[in-house]
Parts: sequence; C-alpha cells; structure tokens
Amino acid sequence: MNRTYKLVLEYDGSDFHGWQRQPGDRTVQAELEAVLGRLFGGPVPVIGAGRTDTGVHALGQVASFRAEDKHPLETVQRALNAMLPADIRVRSVETAEDGFNARRRASRRVYRYVLSRAPLAVGRQYAWHPRCRFDVDAMAAASECLKGLHRWTAFCKRDPEEDRYESEVHSVRWEAEADTVRFEITAVRFFHHMVRILIGTLVEVGKGAMTPADFRAVLESGDREKAGPTAPPNGLFLVRVEY
Repeated sequence: MNRTYKLVLEYDGSDFHGWQRQPGDRTVQAELEAVLGRLFGGPVPVIGAGRTDTGVHALGQVASFRAEDKHPLETVQRALNAMLPADIRVRSVETAEDGFNARRRASRRVYRYVLSRAPLAVGRQYAWHPRCRFDVDAMAAASECLKGLHRWTAFCKRDPEEDRYESEVHSVRWEAEADTVRFEITAVRFFHHMVRILIGTLVEVGKGAMTPADFRAVLESGDREKAGPTAPPNGLFLVRVEY
C-alpha cells in the first residue's frame, strides 16, 4: 500500500545547481531521489514546492512523493538524514492526504534576501555585499508598492513555458542590523529570478541611482530593461512554504 509523504527540508545551495534534476549536475532533487530510491527499493519521483536556482539556499523547502507504506515516519526521517549529504537536512516527515502536491497546493511562499554592509570572509556564501553604501529607508519606502496583485514582467527572467506573470504579494519586511540587512517577501508565487531582480533594483534605489517613484514606474512598465541588475544567488533563502 502506498501513501503520500510530505517533507520539510533545509539545504545549503552553495554546491548545488539548484533544486531541479538536471543531467550531469548535482541538484537537491537528484540527491533526495537517489536516497529515497535506496530506502524504498525503487524509483521515487519527488515534487518540490519551489525550484530554487543554483546557489540559492532553503530553510523550509517542502517536497512530496508517493511511496510504499513500509517504514514508520520517524524511521524515514532518521534514515534520510543518515544517508543524505551534510548540506541537506530533513526537518520533518509527515503523511499528507492522497493527491497532495507540494508545488500545486502551496498558497504562499516566503523568501528572504540577506545584504551585507561590508565585504565578508566568513559567511560570504550567505549574503551579498553590493560594494556600495545603501539607504535602507529609501529601499523600504520603494518596496511598499510591491504589495498587492501585479504583473511581474519587469522583475523576472522570461520563461518560454510561462504565459502569465501575475501574482499577489502579501507582505514585505525589512530587518536592519549593524552588519546585515534582511528583506523578506511573501507572495502566492514567484517567477524566475524575481527576488534577485527586485533586490538588484532596490539597491539602485538605496545608492541613489533611482528614486522610489522611479522604482514604482519600473514595476508599472513591465519592462525588464528598465529594472536593475540581477543580484547574486548566495543571499537568497526559501524560508517557508504555506498551505
């Protein structure tokens, strides 16, 4: 008898070519499926809630799969953590209802981007220093226009398989500390490079090359050419997925 499993994972994306399985590349999905195959004795396809890019980290990625009901949940979690590489950890395992799909059932996703105020040696793989001073208050003011339902073509990389780019942002939040600044955004769905392009453009506001009004105009234009650069992946974290 099979059942549907729901996993919550964390991983350090530094040495992965993203979440999604790719021939010849080390990915989180491929590592997880290989271990599940050993544990359950056959192929186990896994669905992830978010397709994180190369170098992007996760604190609360959610994955679902169908497999034989042959091990207690505690045994599945212990076995996975024993067999998975050290840069992937399974935080929880539970049974989900039949038909549960980690990607399609998600109602909100929360991403965090970490900026460093100065160059880092230790921790440089988890934050981006844009090599300029930036005004966090100006960036926070500009980001207020992101709330609500918008078309995000100005702030994403076009995907030939995507035909609609609308999504609702529920909240944006900033936390400024002595050495780092954290930007957190919650939305129904995100598009390719969306958070990284948002951050790259907000840094343009922070350093004075763009005003908050300019930023809003970029959003309304839908024109990627008017937005800023794509921030590097190492400062980005998938924090959690809500259902």
